[in-house]
Amino acid sequence: MNSPAPISYLFDFLNCPEAVMPCRLREFAVNGAEHIVLSSPLLKHLIAQPEQVEKFAKLLAAENLSFGDAHAPYGMHWDLICVFEEERPALFVRQKMALTIAAELGCKTVTIHTGADHLFPEIPFEKHISRACDMLEKLLKEAEKLNITLCVENGWGKLTSLDVLLMLNDRFHCSNFGFCYDSGHANIMDSGRLFTEGEAYSRWKAIGVEIPPWEDAAVRLERMLPNVVNCHLHDNYGNKDQHALPGNGNVKWEKIIPLLRRAPRLQAIQSEVNLERNALSVKSVTQAFEKLFS
Repeated sequence: MNSPAPISYLFDFLNCPEAVMPCRLREFAVNGAEHIVLSSPLLKHLIAQPEQVEKFAKLLAAENLSFGDAHAPYGMHWDLICVFEEERPALFVRQKMALTIAAELGCKTVTIHTGADHLFPEIPFEKHISRACDMLEKLLKEAEKLNITLCVENGWGKLTSLDVLLMLNDRFHCSNFGFCYDSGHANIMDSGRLFTEGEAYSRWKAIGVEIPPWEDAAVRLERMLPNVVNCHLHDNYGNKDQHALPGNGNVKWEKIIPLLRRAPRLQAIQSEVNLERNALSVKSVTQAFEKLFS
């Protein structure tokens, strides 16, 4: 496959019966996959049960697979802005553990969420930024020790907007900080303008903004491109975050893929296609990515 960086495939470990897991992993291997995503749910599981890290490493190694990249745990109790002040010291410890486990399993990039400011519109936006920067500064020190690049992901809310990402890059510009370009999220901030009841409108209206700041998804990638270290690739029609197969939506792949080939810092490509949600076979996903980069 002529991809500009190694591809990792999303697999739902925790909802797969243990007896079936080796068969599912073999299915990835025989269909050409080499890497699996160290996903947010699995990382949460391993933080709670670190003695199982070796077990999952051996499961993959038995099929000549490895963990290619990682997604840090996310949610209102895990994100950088975590508004529950009494939880923030423990949050740092948990996310530090996530980075340590990711490094132990061979991952060089970890994607992290800033947070969902639309859930807390009563909190001043400047306070969200302050909390995000404080946690990011601490975690970047740990990432440097572990030789990991921590990647902040674009979304479809104000706190995950391009302006905020560029601001964070100006503040934390270093070799251990980068961006994760999410094609599905970018498309919601592009094609989402067609759906007045879609996820983009609802998220911005929650903070008092009637019309989201739309931008062509390829233009967004071009502006992020110098610092894109990781990317999450999946499709949708702009109305919601479907995590669909490339081609089962209106993401402009003919513009996105040539840009990714030019990304100077790109280290990892993640198929964030959700097999279970979209009733897909492993083969259909690996073939779609082979076509995408052919």
